[in-house]
Amino acid sequence: MWFAAAPAAGELVEITGARGPHPDGVTVDVLAKPGAALSGLHGSDSRPAQARAHADTPEKALTLAREAIGALSFLTRVTAEPGELL
Repeated sequence: MWFAAAPAAGELVEITGARGPHPDGVTVDVLAKPGAALSGLHGSDSRPAQARAHADTPEKALTLAREAIGALSFLTRVTAEPGELL
């Protein structure tokens, strides 16, 4: 199993790539919903997605899970705060 970490702080718009295609034995679950506030990895609840893989060896399973997470794309909305007037 391998978990995703939010690549940027902001509001999650969507995560693509979770449906695959993935090799046999690999599943990806999106844990965060659109509109979720992302602010980096702070604990188990801040993981936006996870991949689980079954393979002949633990090393191969880990590699497959990491590759599945690496294939995800995160679209995040970042709102700029208005600057201070000088």
